[in-house]
Amino acid sequence: MDGKVRAEDQVTVCCGLFLVPKLKSTLKGRRFQTVEEIKGNSLQDLHAIPRNTFQDAFRNWKKR
Repeated sequence: MDGKVRAEDQVTVCCGLFLVPKLKSTLKGRRFQTVEEIKGNSLQDLHAIPRNTFQDAFRNWKKR
């Protein structure tokens, strides 16, 4: 690589910085029996985040 950060990588980092704390807070304290159960609950929690909340976080990240 030439040391440049690709736009796709920047979006991935933004998504990670926004989504990981959201998921962590909603899953904290809950117990799961299987990986599939974790995936299902995580997906359900992701869908519960309003689209405009995610878009606002992305816009704020772009302003930095």
